[in-house]
Amino acid sequence: MHSTEPEAVNVRAWNTYGTHHLQRGTDIPEVDRISWGFWPTGPGAEVLGDLTGLRVLDLCSGLGKHAAHLVREHGATVDAVEASASQPASTHAPSPATTASQVSPSSTPTPSTT
Repeated sequence: MHSTEPEAVNVRAWNTYGTHHLQRGTDIPEVDRISWGFWPTGPGAEVLGDLTGLRVLDLCSGLGKHAAHLVREHGATVDAVEASASQPASTHAPSPATTASQVSPSSTPTPSTT
């Protein structure tokens, strides 16, 4: 039986969502700026200051689009952490400067370089 704990329900939902898009081959465009919500509003990465050579932690990184943007456009090294196994699998912008970890609420992070 599936757990009804909020964290487990959330992980299952994102795994289902990610798997659906992996199976249908959804195109995932690169981002040209950081957006802080569903709509591309608010300030961009400029509020973070100069990230060149800095290490950044991206929690709930989803597809890793913003992590890839920070590496590509701002010279950061990014550690991206995501609970859903299918979300990072969807990313199309792996980089040696990005380390992805898939975690569950009750596990120890499992790092993998993407």
